[in-house]
This record gives sequence, C-alpha cells and structure tokens, in this order.
Amino acid sequence: MVARKYLISGVIALVVIIAVVYLFPTDTRRVKRQFTTLANAVSKTPAESNLSMVSKLNQIKLALAVTCRFSDPAHEVSGAYPREEIVQRAAGARAHFSKLGLKFADLHVTFPQVGIATVTTTATVTGTATEGDAFNEVHELECILQKSEGNWLVTEVTVVEVLKK
Repeated sequence: MVARKYLISGVIALVVIIAVVYLFPTDTRRVKRQFTTLANAVSKTPAESNLSMVSKLNQIKLALAVTCRFSDPAHEVSGAYPREEIVQRAAGARAHFSKLGLKFADLHVTFPQVGIATVTTTATVTGTATEGDAFNEVHELECILQKSEGNWLVTEVTVVEVLKK
C-alpha cells in the first residue's frame, strides 16, 4: 500500500514536470523552435501546392524582423534588407528547386543581454534543381535574434568563413 502511494506520487510529479517543461518553454527552447520553423518553411517537396508555398513564405516573414542584416564576406555581400524583399528572394530561390531542404545543427544559443539571443549553428541546404542537378551546401552561421512581443525575430545573419584544408 505504501509503495503504491509512492508510485502514484512519483507519476504525478513526473507529469507535472513534463507539463511545466512543455507548457512553459524557456527562451532557449523558443529560439531553437524558431529555427525549426524556419527550416520547415524553407523546405520544399516536389508535390508542394501553391497554398502550402504561400503559407511557408508567410512563416518566413513572421520569423524575421522588419529589417534584417545579412553578411556573407566570402561572396562580398552585406546589407540590411526589408523582410518583404527577403521573402520575395526566398520565393524566387525556391522556384529554382523541385526539392529543397534546410537543416540547422549544433545550435548554440547565448543571451548577451535581455531580449537578445546570439545563435551559432551549422546550416545544411540540400536539394534538386528543376533541371535535375543535385545541390548540397553547408555553412556556419551566426545569427542575432531579438525578442519582440514574445516572439524571437531574426535581425541579423552572418555567414562565417570556414578555413579550408
């Protein structure tokens, strides 16, 4: 009888802990979830409908700040872009692929100040061009996100130059 009480108490405590973790996520978990949302929004399948494409482009728009800075020193690209332009460019880029995937790995999240998150991650982009050519690129990214009205929005993306052997 006593063992049964402890077992029931343990199960209830476990359920409460799981509920707290999932119902009240930490900022780190919210930032990581934002990257999962972005990866899903960028990804494309050959059978993707126009409605699905519009929904995914809207998800990208909602993940970005009003103005987002982008820097890729290896390709001498740097500037601040309005999110509408980024979404238009994403739509154009997605049109060149019949299949497209984006995965973020090794997300390292830090909070240098309240409401600001810095994320270092490895982004892997894979796909098949509409002409049939395979595409596979890996880049290290440094991203800055800012908390706005409870949401973490991407404000800056920098492609980190990796030394080649």
